[in-house]
Amino acid sequence: MSNKENFKIIAINVGKMLPTKDTRKNSLLTLDASKNLKKNQIYQFRNEYQFRKNDFSEVEYIPKTDVNLYELKTSINNIPININAVVGGNGSGKSTLIELLYWANYNIGSILNLLEDENRRKRKPFKFLDFELLYSVDLNTLINVVFKEGNVYQQTYKRKNNKFVANVSKQEIKSIDDLQQFFYTIVVNYSHFALNSLEIGDWINPLFHKNDGYQTPIVLNPMRTDGIIDINKEKYLLTRRLLANLLEPITEGQEENSLRNIANNKIASALELSYNPNPNATLEEPIDSTVREKLIEAFQQHFGFKITEQQLNNDLFVNVTLSYIHKKLIKMAFSDYKIFKRYREPKERNIKNINAYIRRIKESDSHAVFKVKGAILYLKYYQTLLPNLDFKKPFSLEIDGLSKKIQEIQKKESFMVNTFMMSPPSFFYINIVPKDGSSFGSLSSGEKQKIHSISSIVYHLINLNSVEQLKEEKAEESEKIIHYNYINIILDEIELYYHPEWQRTYIADLLDYIGKINPENLKHIKGLNITFLTHSPYILSDIPNAFVLKLIKGEPYIEGNETFGANVHDLLANDFFMQKGFMGEWAKSQIKLVIESLTLKINNKKIESLNGLLNEETEKNKIAIIKGEIKSIEIENSRYKEIDQSQCSSIISIVGEPVLYNSLMELYSQAFPNDETNFIQSQIDKLTKLLNK
Repeated sequence: MSNKENFKIIAINVGKMLPTKDTRKNSLLTLDASKNLKKNQIYQFRNEYQFRKNDFSEVEYIPKTDVNLYELKTSINNIPININAVVGGNGSGKSTLIELLYWANYNIGSILNLLEDENRRKRKPFKFLDFELLYSVDLNTLINVVFKEGNVYQQTYKRKNNKFVANVSKQEIKSIDDLQQFFYTIVVNYSHFALNSLEIGDWINPLFHKNDGYQTPIVLNPMRTDGIIDINKEKYLLTRRLLANLLEPITEGQEENSLRNIANNKIASALELSYNPNPNATLEEPIDSTVREKLIEAFQQHFGFKITEQQLNNDLFVNVTLSYIHKKLIKMAFSDYKIFKRYREPKERNIKNINAYIRRIKESDSHAVFKVKGAILYLKYYQTLLPNLDFKKPFSLEIDGLSKKIQEIQKKESFMVNTFMMSPPSFFYINIVPKDGSSFGSLSSGEKQKIHSISSIVYHLINLNSVEQLKEEKAEESEKIIHYNYINIILDEIELYYHPEWQRTYIADLLDYIGKINPENLKHIKGLNITFLTHSPYILSDIPNAFVLKLIKGEPYIEGNETFGANVHDLLANDFFMQKGFMGEWAKSQIKLVIESLTLKINNKKIESLNGLLNEETEKNKIAIIKGEIKSIEIENSRYKEIDQSQCSSIISIVGEPVLYNSLMELYSQAFPNDETNFIQSQIDKLTKLLNK
């Protein structure tokens, strides 16, 4: 039986969680992880598994419903990709269900002492959480993670025929070593009203920060402070994240099929760089001469270049870059990156063992060293990379030219060099210039949103791939780190800002973009699971119904209509999406008003006719019947509102649905028989004008 990698999130079993008061001082919040979700309910993301009981004790696998649609094949390895979706109306429980993963990772991070509050105190796990998470890592292995009473347990299931049976008892997660088969979650959610710590609690705050070397197994994007997204900071981060992709080498003539096609066939062709001395003023201050000399000696020994006295005396770029490197080294040593703690000098808040530190930087392939390692390489090669540099004046670089120079450096150096390292140092302000001469800032909000979401995903994938273990045999227990090989991507209402055409192509575009990443930057990743929380039928059309969880008022909704390859009209026609029809509510109210007015007019004619009969009738029984009919029509008329004839004809003339239009025309002709010919002629004239355009 094949043991092929096959990572996917299968189901969450919600227990008996109850809301609990936030016990922090001055907090009035109630912490509620389950909200409108049902207690003791399994929420199944994928239907190729069945649960004979209302728990995870017996799991049956149905291979024929497990379709491999999205696998990424690279020159180095094949990466299984599984995609599923959660859909439902507003308030159906979509976000609440997925937020259980955020609570889960908070508790894991707290148990492993990875999370701190604003006062650097270690956070404690929540004891009220009560749910289980089931996922697979390969075709023969399921893992159930249990969150109960502030503890986290895991249990492995092995496949026998098509049934999965627990082969070991539950093991409590207590250390990094217990997470070797756990997954990392990347969340992208740009909704302005989501994930606000002032509403859901400050437990969410540390899940936005990613300064622990990707150890807490989640990151939320974009960064929020009290629920607020700093758009200008996001724009800066986006530009920096994009640069590495833009600098990847491409085949001549293939720009449109490369990562340089940033949006809607806008091809990035140049970079505008400028050094802004104001925010970087401290970089121009000289660093301690002893530290500087040790850095220069280490650069010469490990990177093979020497900085001359003349450069130190006359070259501002060299001095700013040296200061930048020094500050980065200090920041890394005093951060939560465990692999650099041994180089900190706490008393002076400086660095020690500088030669070993620089050797470590050279040998490391971790994302944590990309910026500082790149800055060292810019010191070595700046006269090639930035020719004729007048440091304080703005200048431009052709992306293709810089990319080719980076390729030459990659060939020269004996250690790994990539475009993430070789993006210009972050003390430069950089503007990306498309080939058509427009500015990056001129892109539409939808274009920017798409670039933001996809580039965030790619950025974190590449960083996660680069996380490394310490190579030293005598690594301390506190220095141990985990490399997550399985990545879960959550896209919460990603269709925000998107034209329907972009919603329709989003999954294809995302898979295409991931497929263009340099395979070296994905070689350690064994599987991707992508979960969409969406209202978009366009996105659902790319996902089989077996991989779609539908929610109504917090409960799973089971129905068999296929979604994969279905056209949007058929998806919308399903009453799960449009229980009250397709028509806009305001249009419906106006058409209803027309129908009422025309019916009122027709009814009044009936009353006139009946009154005529009444005046002529002498038989008592028939008079009573006629009066009864008149009374009945008057009661009906009392429920109707009236608009004038011209407004009725104006509204009818703009109705686009032909069957409805013809029905209204028939009603109008009955109400205003003398005007029928004029109205029809006006419509003929209107259609003739359209035909002649």
